[in-house]
Amino acid sequence: MSVQSGHQMFRDTRTTPRQRPIEADALRRSRIARGRAMHAARDDRAVRDVLAGIADEAAPPPPAA
Repeated sequence: MSVQSGHQMFRDTRTTPRQRPIEADALRRSRIARGRAMHAARDDRAVRDVLAGIADEAAPPPPAA
């Protein structure tokens, strides 16, 4: 590796935003995290379907009669 390629790799890591991994437990607990994940996946229908499934799992149980 040359010095120039090392500098370029450093610049790429400094300027490229990193996606944090999606944690299913955080999505179950937080509507804000779920909304951010849905917005980030606005162009990917399959990911939105999975996120909607997680939201359905997180729904509180109906009140007992």
